[in-house]
Amino acid sequence: MEPLLRRRILDLRDKLQADLDKVRSLQAVTRNHSEIQELLDDLDRQLERVRRSPVITLVGATGAGKSTLLNALVGGPIAKEGDDRPTTRTPVVYAPQDSDLKVFLKGLQEKPKVVRYEPGENTGRWTGQIFIDAPDVNSVAASHRELVSALADRSDVLVAVMHRQSVVEKAAVSFLEQFTGRRRLIFVLNRADELTGESRAMLLQQIRWLAGEELALNQPKVLAISARQAKAGEEGEGAFDWPDLCALLDQYVGNQKLDGLRGLNAIGTAQRLQRYFEQAQTSCRQDLQQLPKEVADGLDRLALLTSQDVEARLELRKPDVANLLWTETAKRWDGPCGWALRSGGLSGLGLGASTFFMARNPVIAAGAAGAAVATSKVRQVARKRRVATGAEELLPADADFQGWYGESLGEARLRTARLAGKPDALGVPDGDTALERTMVAVEDSWTHLVDRELPESAARSVARPVRLALDIPVYAFLAWVVFGAIVGFFKGDYLGIDYLINALLILVVYMVVLRFFMRRYLLLRTGRLLSGVMVKMKATLQDTADRAREEVSDEIQRVEKSLTGLSELDQSWQVALQGTAAGAEADGEK
Repeated sequence: MEPLLRRRILDLRDKLQADLDKVRSLQAVTRNHSEIQELLDDLDRQLERVRRSPVITLVGATGAGKSTLLNALVGGPIAKEGDDRPTTRTPVVYAPQDSDLKVFLKGLQEKPKVVRYEPGENTGRWTGQIFIDAPDVNSVAASHRELVSALADRSDVLVAVMHRQSVVEKAAVSFLEQFTGRRRLIFVLNRADELTGESRAMLLQQIRWLAGEELALNQPKVLAISARQAKAGEEGEGAFDWPDLCALLDQYVGNQKLDGLRGLNAIGTAQRLQRYFEQAQTSCRQDLQQLPKEVADGLDRLALLTSQDVEARLELRKPDVANLLWTETAKRWDGPCGWALRSGGLSGLGLGASTFFMARNPVIAAGAAGAAVATSKVRQVARKRRVATGAEELLPADADFQGWYGESLGEARLRTARLAGKPDALGVPDGDTALERTMVAVEDSWTHLVDRELPESAARSVARPVRLALDIPVYAFLAWVVFGAIVGFFKGDYLGIDYLINALLILVVYMVVLRFFMRRYLLLRTGRLLSGVMVKMKATLQDTADRAREEVSDEIQRVEKSLTGLSELDQSWQVALQGTAAGAEADGEK
């Protein structure tokens, strides 16, 4: 079964990663990418160590007495102690017999000396802990400094061993600062037996000041010992705080307290992460607050400029729309007047011309009528094709639109670039995306006009009673002509061709007058139709702008929420891990 501590830290780590993914594009976060990633990697290493033995590493400057302290802790001479020039070059690992060190030792530049022990057999209080005597933190060899950092990364507790010359040494302070919070630190002033009471008190005060001011630790653990006398078996006043050091280590890494210690280390790592996100939140707060309004204003202006241009272009398409409305109206008119509308203006003129020439030259009359009808049909097909592709002609030119886009969203894009490194991040649409959305809005509105609004308007243009009222005179006139022809046939007084031509001319004049007034009427309806369509198109463009604005607003809200969560890691991690960390923290403060 997976340990409770590991499950809790893993859940917190996943939540942290999810929030980090949402704010990763922010420049204020990316500028600290390497530091943040190192802390995340450290959390992963801590997760891997949950199932393993606790590790205590002794770190310090040259001659601090780390090797002597290790020998005193384990009760035997396992680490070589320096004489003329005390220094630890090869780390010593004191580990239980059954502990698997393969993962622990993997990746180390130098193989340490490993000394095994059997827990419970002449090992005193130690029941499975791993102790490490690390190289000097102030070594002139870069490989030694890298090695001690790698060992500290693999540790749970760091015992900072100091002597009177190394208390304020900058190399030691810089090293410890890397691990403040994410590892439990115990400060040990060694060789206390070589100091006067006054000197010892002064050095302890300096260490407390260093831990509190330089490393920002609250209630640091600072002890004075004599590892040499402790190794010799002195545990009273001669060893100074030696019993307290052993008790503190037991409280930290005892089997019942280990989860608490590791919970505290995880919380400390989260606190260090929190500092970077707090800085990012402070530097981004004003820009994140102002960006939604700038984007909203810019998108509104872009929608206005686009709708004004589309409206002007739509006005130019009014004749084509009127012709299509004329055609749709004629389709729904079954009577002779409907045929007159469907025949087209050229057809009517051709019919009139053919009637005029009929008595003089029937061939010319037939040719004029046929040519007029054919020309009218070609014009109708061309108009219908222009209407079908009308949306393309309504769209603004790419260069014009990109110019409006830059003018409208210039400030918002600059602010976005300052926040996220590029102007089209955080949901802010780029020019091509904005143009594509505008095209969709215009095409949808035009398609709605052609496929729905225009047919419905045509159906309502001429009511059935009106159509009947206009068709009845034609029927009556035709009936009168036919009646006259029949009566003449029976009386033997046949109607001449001139009579029929005159009757046809009267009918043509009636149709031309009808077409004239219907044209004016349908033009009025076209104007109202286009006005309504333009209102809907403006609303569609505004809806498109509103959706884009909501996308930006939602994205910024997600970023702000995640940034707030990352800036409160200390609180959330303490609440989640309080059951494991509280005991270790309380014991450590005794």
